[in-house]
Amino acid sequence: MLIKVKSAVSWMRARLSAISLADIQKHLAKIIILAPMAVLLSYLAIFSQPRYMSESKVAIKRSDDLNSGSLNFGLLLGASNPSSAEDALYLKEYINSPDMLAALDKQLNFREAFSHSGLDFLNHLSKDETAEGFLKYYKDRINVSYDDKTGLLNIQTQGFSPEFALKFNQTVLKESERFINEMSHRIARA
Repeated sequence: MLIKVKSAVSWMRARLSAISLADIQKHLAKIIILAPMAVLLSYLAIFSQPRYMSESKVAIKRSDDLNSGSLNFGLLLGASNPSSAEDALYLKEYINSPDMLAALDKQLNFREAFSHSGLDFLNHLSKDETAEGFLKYYKDRINVSYDDKTGLLNIQTQGFSPEFALKFNQTVLKESERFINEMSHRIARA
């Protein structure tokens, strides 16, 4: 048995010495391209959990903008109202804030929902994640963008099930409406 092991080791050494640097360089490009692809495909096939997206488009209009009797040609040409644009940008900041995350965690048990990612180690949220890590994870699961041409705020949310992605989006919309109404009441009282 010892002789077979020694002969296998000597055969391996002979084989490795036969592989020249030129052979390695000849196949290096293939290795550099195929190795990461193999790792990615393995992750996607074995570990990756499907993620679903829900999307909403939000238009913010102030009641004084709707009730004004003056004709605004900029609005007719498709430009957004500056006050509504400012409100949309405030809302965008609020949606990405720790306050919104706290409301979502309270209503949806957000941390618990995203800690059950199965074998998907790249999209897993640890139950004992720090506040900063939790906020970063949340921001990776929501995308909020403002289109200054249309004046619409686009909100995209992700979940591990279509139902949770939709519920996540609906809760963001509900909290957003509460925030805008609260902000409007504060301005009216001032």
